[in-house]
Amino acid sequence: MDLEEFKKSCGDPEPVYLVSGKDPYAARQVFELCEEQVEPSARSFDWEIYDLSEGRKEDIPALLNSIKTLPWVHSRRWVYVRSSEKAEKELLPLIKDPVSSTVLVLEYTKKPKTWNRIPSVETSGGKGIGWVRSRVQREGFSIDSRAASLLVELVGEEPAKLEGELEKLFNWDPSSRKISPDAVLSVISEIRESEIFDLISALASQNRDKALKIAGRLFAGGTTTHQMIPLLYWNFSRLLVARERLDEGVPFFTLLKELKIWSYRNREQEVRSYTRDFLARILLRIREADRLSKSTSIPPRLHLEKLIVDTQRTGAL
Repeated sequence: MDLEEFKKSCGDPEPVYLVSGKDPYAARQVFELCEEQVEPSARSFDWEIYDLSEGRKEDIPALLNSIKTLPWVHSRRWVYVRSSEKAEKELLPLIKDPVSSTVLVLEYTKKPKTWNRIPSVETSGGKGIGWVRSRVQREGFSIDSRAASLLVELVGEEPAKLEGELEKLFNWDPSSRKISPDAVLSVISEIRESEIFDLISALASQNRDKALKIAGRLFAGGTTTHQMIPLLYWNFSRLLVARERLDEGVPFFTLLKELKIWSYRNREQEVRSYTRDFLARILLRIREADRLSKSTSIPPRLHLEKLIVDTQRTGAL
């Protein structure tokens, strides 16, 4: 099933789903849909996340126990497992005979052969992303999966528009033959990097007046709401991932390299000061602003400005 089909199935979910983690951006969308199924006030009871990527065998008994735990508030608990193939043998009995009160979502890097008959959520993206990948390969380039998702998010799925922007990217750094998310941000958005990161910093620190002034300058320079919102979402998503992985003990410099958040060099304490719950709330507000800006007659700029004001009202970090 694709992402839309998975979203529809969440009302009456299957007991087990498989998700490929090869496209981090798309897998993140599945993760967020799962998280949304549990009210924020109930997540301490009915929402669990496990990451087996470090091969910590001691986490597996806790995972198995969590799957069997009865829900507290909702009719079902949701358990999301990253690098789930690390517990292939241990999870197999619970896959064959699922716990009806738990929705188990297994994100994998390499799909175990014994899990072939489980419903899978296809995270390869829509038609636009497939078209981008095919076009890039024909040109003799490669494209980071996150870059392909970001390109479609910024430009849309119309091939003619994508073709025009890809031509710019092919000429951006021909020697590398690889298109990265940073290249997409630099070439497609045409937004001064310092301004967009200043806006992110102002939002994260809940400085409403500063954020509104920066947004005003971006609007005055010709930047649209539909350009800014994907950039905000992309960057706050990376901040949330960084914050989660810092809690897991991953060194900050490693995260700078992996997530390409070089603007936060020498700012580890600032990143640590942002709580995961706060960053998650900002992401939800960004998604809502994006939805409203595309589905209502209200000028899109007002939705972005409301996002800034609402973020100010969330209170201290």
